[in-house]
Amino acid sequence: MLRVETIDNSIEDLIITGMIIDTPFLQKISRAALPEYFETDVSKILVRWIREYFFTNKNTAPQEELMDIFQLNEQDLDADESKTVRTFLKKINKEYEGREFNSEYVIPKALRYLEGNAYRYKIKLIERELKKGGVEKAKDIFNGTSKEIFDQVTTWKSLSDNELLNSWWGEIKYPAMRFSGALGQYMPNIERGRFYAMFGPAKRGKSFWLLEWAYQGAFDGLNTVVFSLEMNATELDQRWKEKITGKSIMNKKVDTFNIPVLDCIHNQKNKCQIPECKSPGTCVFTGNLRDSWVDHPEHKPCTHCKGLDDNLFVPSYWMIQEKIPRLSLKEAKDTQRQLDEHIGENRVRIISFPITSATVADLEKALEELALHEKFIADLIVIDYADILKEDVKLGEKRHRVGDNWQQLSRMAKTRNAIVVTASQGNRGSAKKNRLDVDDVAEDFSKIMTIDGIFAINEVNFDQADKWQIDHNWQVQRIETIALRYGKFIPGLQCVTFNDLARGQIYMDGFINWR
Repeated sequence: MLRVETIDNSIEDLIITGMIIDTPFLQKISRAALPEYFETDVSKILVRWIREYFFTNKNTAPQEELMDIFQLNEQDLDADESKTVRTFLKKINKEYEGREFNSEYVIPKALRYLEGNAYRYKIKLIERELKKGGVEKAKDIFNGTSKEIFDQVTTWKSLSDNELLNSWWGEIKYPAMRFSGALGQYMPNIERGRFYAMFGPAKRGKSFWLLEWAYQGAFDGLNTVVFSLEMNATELDQRWKEKITGKSIMNKKVDTFNIPVLDCIHNQKNKCQIPECKSPGTCVFTGNLRDSWVDHPEHKPCTHCKGLDDNLFVPSYWMIQEKIPRLSLKEAKDTQRQLDEHIGENRVRIISFPITSATVADLEKALEELALHEKFIADLIVIDYADILKEDVKLGEKRHRVGDNWQQLSRMAKTRNAIVVTASQGNRGSAKKNRLDVDDVAEDFSKIMTIDGIFAINEVNFDQADKWQIDHNWQVQRIETIALRYGKFIPGLQCVTFNDLARGQIYMDGFINWR
């Protein structure tokens, strides 16, 4: 009689999940993934079904068809086994619907696990033969074990083999994540295995921007983790709840908020001739300088021509005032529940460490525990922020210690096949510049050599005619790519973003523009 066990071995859970849903993963691991190398009886049953399907269906993964296979074979299982398998398959279908499996991260772990179990299995066979007096047979098993296991976990490929060609030909490569709206059009493809950074001087909203990465990544179905090295979990959750609700946690029942909105420059200069213009006859410019929005309460923003005619609609920004009530506990809970229904419950995980107390090794350990004990493999790793990680004092000067941490984070992105994003502090001079470049990055320049993409958070705040010209008063920022390892970018091309940090809002809207 089969021994009934739940599928609670974390690595076996990951391996079997990949074998069910991911054909390339199954193709790479099929030689090593023999049923006898799995520990639980339920795992052995599932692996046997998967392999039978794989070898009779042109080396493809069964995916949702495994549920049909289960239903055909359910009569051969007892009640506990049937319940375990059904629950497991339903869980996989729910968690991975429309999402990719991070096979590049799991494969090396899977092969190490299966190789270890293969040796344990062979040792049992040797002991059995020795008990029966079969010394020669035991010798044969012993001598052939290393070769057999090596053959199972490694295999040569021929570039003349059409099977190899067919395994990847025709696949369409999509970005791992993409920002919405104008910023999504502006930013390069955000890919797995790459390391990115938001860059700006102190107090420019880098933590808000990193949380925006987490929000956008979760919406793209990525398992997202946030390491906070400044804020505790309570502070981080407060920012998140304000982000997703658009409301502030404040003492007042209602407050007035100044909110930047999209407008057309023709509308602002009273040069629009179409009858649909919302603010005819008003000009909010004195010469080439935009006036204060407070002095022009009659002006109404207009976006009628947006998407219709690029000549008629030239994007700009204006400000409106809106009364918004404070965030209630019920609204916070309801909005989080609605978000969970859309992106999946527990899609975003957070963990906080005191400043300069965590090393990159500590982050790696936390990720390993999350993957193995909670079966949560991180696709997007947000670190707020790398410059305040604990440094290795043995490396001498601070710039070398900081650079070493960044190099380790780059390796993390590649070994985990994940997106890693952090922030970088600008040097003192960066606080008085309208546009940042790579020379403004603080500490070791090797950070620039390590990073795959770095994006400056610019604000036009200096050498302006009066305070109403500066970006800070209009709550706008200008995201600019200043270094990119893969792909091309145009220096000077920026994405203007609208923010309201009083409500935790980064990038409510935006448009692409030259500096």
